[in-house]
Amino acid sequence: MRHSVARPFEDARKRRNRGSQKAFDPAKHPRGGDGRFVPTSESIGQAGRLAGQNATVHVEFAAVVRPGAIKKVTGVDVRGFRHSVSNQSISHTLKNHGNPKVETPRGQIAVTAADFEKLPQIVRSGIIHPPETHKSTLPRFVIKAEIDGIGYHYVGDVKAGKRRLDMISLRKKKGGW
Repeated sequence: MRHSVARPFEDARKRRNRGSQKAFDPAKHPRGGDGRFVPTSESIGQAGRLAGQNATVHVEFAAVVRPGAIKKVTGVDVRGFRHSVSNQSISHTLKNHGNPKVETPRGQIAVTAADFEKLPQIVRSGIIHPPETHKSTLPRFVIKAEIDGIGYHYVGDVKAGKRRLDMISLRKKKGGW
């Protein structure tokens, strides 16, 4: 009797092929008019142009780099989640933290549309902190980062069912938080 012996890499090939059978989601890989992938900053800019509209558009801009630190603060395992920003959160941030006359007395700098292009750098380089008290029932976290002498205070919610971390608000000031 002859026994069939599996080749050593056969299992790895099956696992790799199984993962490639997922349907392609164009929303996660936006393309421009020329057919090329749209850079993350341009995707965030597109969401910013839709700020204030009723329909909510989410743009995923970065993978979670330190899921253990976020789990320590929120209690939710966020491995495989992605950071995202919506046109509604951009609108909220610009409305509440984008006016220099209001932000200067607070000791802060007004947030501009150009600051949203730094979101990938903020979430990758920042330190994760527990949030202040809030009304939301969703697990919340704060990321504080300093880039070029400007401190950013990023507030986000964990949307476990959607497997993403949504930006709620962004503030900035000179120096660190």
